[in-house]
Amino acid sequence: MDDEESSPTELLSLVSNSTRLEILWALASAYRDSPTDPWLDYSEVRDAAGTRDKGNFNYHLD
Repeated sequence: MDDEESSPTELLSLVSNSTRLEILWALASAYRDSPTDPWLDYSEVRDAAGTRDKGNFNYHLD
């Protein structure tokens, strides 16, 4: 995405994939559990997303 305003359709298309949605849930949960230090390691996010394929995970993480 760029700095220009995106349409709701474009934004929703970003989370239409289950892997992307699981990544967002993992990050949101980390923030909820520890708002002052919400960071997760790569492996923690990947485990939370339940993705075994590193290439697929990296694609959606990007």
